[in-house]
Amino acid sequence: RRQRQMCIRDRSYANLVADKQELTINLDEKAEGVIQIIQGNGNDKVTSSNEDVVTATIDNDQIQVTGLKAGDANVTITDWARMSTNVKVIVDQLVDLVLKVSSTVMYPNEDKTIEVYTGNGGYSITVDNPSIAKAAINDKGQIQIESLAPGTATFTVKDRRDKTTELIVKVKKRMVVDNSENIPYLVIGTPATIKILDGNGGYTCTAGGSATYLKCSMSEDGTEVIIEGLKRYRYNNKVTIADQDGEKIEVTITAIDDPYL
Repeated sequence: RRQRQMCIRDRSYANLVADKQELTINLDEKAEGVIQIIQGNGNDKVTSSNEDVVTATIDNDQIQVTGLKAGDANVTITDWARMSTNVKVIVDQLVDLVLKVSSTVMYPNEDKTIEVYTGNGGYSITVDNPSIAKAAINDKGQIQIESLAPGTATFTVKDRRDKTTELIVKVKKRMVVDNSENIPYLVIGTPATIKILDGNGGYTCTAGGSATYLKCSMSEDGTEVIIEGLKRYRYNNKVTIADQDGEKIEVTITAIDDPYL
């Protein structure tokens, strides 16, 4: 009896080995693939970790794998000796490369993440103007943009199936003025002046409400906003200062009053 127990204890089994560790199925060409068992102990069983993507059946030492839609799954093979091995199955299907946005606006020295909506993986990116912005693809397949200076940069994104798309990044300055605080009282005959310190050029101003009570204009050099009260009024309205790239600053005038005696 002891001798029999030792024989059972010393008994060894072969490792289960498949002819590949990864299988790629391209649905644009053929939906099936084959995994061959080249070593094992027989009486094999096979399962798929995601049967919505991949199904698998076994016939002797050959496993027939069918791809149903793009994605991936692990096919696990187990024999009667409980030896097992996994084969990763990637189901591929050519799709257009589309980003969630085709353009974006940033200020200098900002970071932004752009998502890929559809694509075929293996992304790379190039830019026509690296002094404006730069980008890299992270390990999640996202595009990481870093803005550098005002201007426009066009990025070209490419996937492993040679599909391409463009991402336009416009970098603009923030508008800065010397005083953007509310004006509680604007005295008739004493204009308020707001100086524009930085921005994207092409400045304009617009007075809200009736032109009978309030007027705004730009100085000759286009860098100062002149706000004038014309008629006494409990006003509580805004003057909007804008530049050619759509940056805006609003200044609220609470009341317009006569000069103090």
